[in-house]
Amino acid sequence: MVSVAARDQPLPILLICKYLLSLVLGLGLLLTLVQSEFELQACLRALRIYSLAVVGVQVALQRVVPEASALHQGGGSGEGYGSAGFGKGKARNKAGKLVDFFLVVILSIFSVCLTHVVTVLYGAYLIENIEETFTFSILVASLAFVRPLVTLGPGALGVIIERASFEEEPELQCLSALVGAWFGALPIPLDWDTPWQVWPLTCCIGAVIGEVGASAYLLSKLYKVVDLKKNNVSKDCQELKSLYDNCFNQWYSEKFLRGVLDDSTCEPVFKQYQSCVQEALKKLKIEIPKIEEIPSEEKPKE
Repeated sequence: MVSVAARDQPLPILLICKYLLSLVLGLGLLLTLVQSEFELQACLRALRIYSLAVVGVQVALQRVVPEASALHQGGGSGEGYGSAGFGKGKARNKAGKLVDFFLVVILSIFSVCLTHVVTVLYGAYLIENIEETFTFSILVASLAFVRPLVTLGPGALGVIIERASFEEEPELQCLSALVGAWFGALPIPLDWDTPWQVWPLTCCIGAVIGEVGASAYLLSKLYKVVDLKKNNVSKDCQELKSLYDNCFNQWYSEKFLRGVLDDSTCEPVFKQYQSCVQEALKKLKIEIPKIEEIPSEEKPKE
């Protein structure tokens, strides 16, 4: 039997809104780059704003619904800094959250610096084009590293290694952004002489396309799960309602028409069964008639 708790219903809706917002932000950024005719400074400014917006959406979701970190399809057992805490007691829990918050901030800054260093090691200029390289580092770190830290907390790396599943949201988004940025570097050496081939636009566009693809995949996957859950609940509701109706009609006809069953034995047993069924139907939000609401002189139609 499938039971649906009322407090769990808004969570998939929030995740759907989050993935839709990620799609809108990504597609909006790509459209902005095209409309600016890939003017470098305008593109860099748009990329930095997009990076902050992506992290801001994740932080807002984590603050509003800390349980959302456990809703990624396939499970997910990590906790974000919004729900973390050390020890017991309110004071220690607040202190633990504060420590986790600062750890997440420090690790996020470190991830940006590390991405910048790795990018330089892979061929970017150390001094020349430093603004372009740093903007690329902010974008990749925001998409691939900062969001898992916000979602899973300071121990995000350990959780990801332990799970080793790219079906989870943090791992999938991280991988798609990195792979997209990697493939985005392929057009740079080509002699097409187009404005979007300027460093780091192709890599940034590739990372954003990877993010959009991951969001679309997660959205479709979540929609399938929610739709399947609704179908299962609807099927269980119909079966349970039919079972209750059959049992009620049989008991009613036995008691009021045939009179072959002793009320002293029939009624307590059925009332106990009815109580269990009513409780289950109440969880599924189905209204059912009560025995007390049916007058004793009323007879079912033949």
